[in-house]
Amino acid sequence: MKKVYGILTNLSPNILVPTAAFKISKKYKIPLKFYYVLDSTEPIDEEEETKAQKELLAVLKRKKEKYNIKFEFDVVFQEISSFLNQFFKKDVSALVILGRFKKPIKIPFIHLDKK
Repeated sequence: MKKVYGILTNLSPNILVPTAAFKISKKYKIPLKFYYVLDSTEPIDEEEETKAQKELLAVLKRKKEKYNIKFEFDVVFQEISSFLNQFFKKDVSALVILGRFKKPIKIPFIHLDKK
């Protein structure tokens, strides 16, 4: 496992994803990266979204201080299913932590024995 990824989205803010990601990263001493995926398939209230992002960054900052781990953070503007499809095609050797989603999403299955 090269890296731990925490995937968060505006469709399901989740505090458990950062906690689990930080704990695993610290225990196994592997790099940590978070993606915040803004899925525009649902209406986005910009004021609420800005507030949610600030709250998320505050949570990540507290976790960083608690676990003493550096991490990367990117915001992505894309449908979550599309993002996950692209993500899993390029990095299948990572641990990915997803929260629960309020709407059904399609997560790709990648068969590693493809020839």
